[in-house]
Amino acid sequence: MNNRQNSCTRCQIVRNYIDQITDDQIRIMCFLWSKGYSDDTVRRQLKLSWERLREIKAQVATDLLAAGIELRG
Repeated sequence: MNNRQNSCTRCQIVRNYIDQITDDQIRIMCFLWSKGYSDDTVRRQLKLSWERLREIKAQVATDLLAAGIELRG
């Protein structure tokens, strides 16, 4: 049996993570990323500096890893 997460498991972990987000800015960022927007577009839409965007992106990545997402590759 393959120990890798399948897409259904990954989607469920992400959905659970998004349901737990209390910060509207992070929720909007995740929504925009899920729709395929680039970092530059997200940054401009939310009027963020590049530094702040990187901070939030790192926080989301850390939170998803803590929620159980396994890295691919």
